[in-house]
This record gives sequence, C-alpha cells and structure tokens, in this order.
Amino acid sequence: MQESAEFGELRRSYRSFAFPLTVAFIAWWYSRHAAAKLDPKAAAIKSRMEGGA
Repeated sequence: MQESAEFGELRRSYRSFAFPLTVAFIAWWYSRHAAAKLDPKAAAIKSRMEGGA
C-alpha cells in the first residue's frame, strides 16, 4: 500500500502542507518570544548605553 502511486501522492500533499506550516509556526513563535522577552531587555540596555537612565 505504501508503494502505491495514490499513497505517494497523498504523502507528497501532506508534506507540502505540513512542513512549510511547521516552519512558519516556529518562526512566528520565535518572533513572539523575541518581542515579549528579548526586545524589552534590549531596549533597556540601549537606553542605559545612550545615557537615558
């Protein structure tokens, strides 16, 4: 069954959907993490270095 053309097409369709979606989700997750956790710390360091605090 796994070697049939129909199964191969189904597997290709699934992979062409699932893999890009997974990559997009991980990129989105990291951007949210950076915005929530890293950006405030970077802004504080930048402010101190520029003499703002």
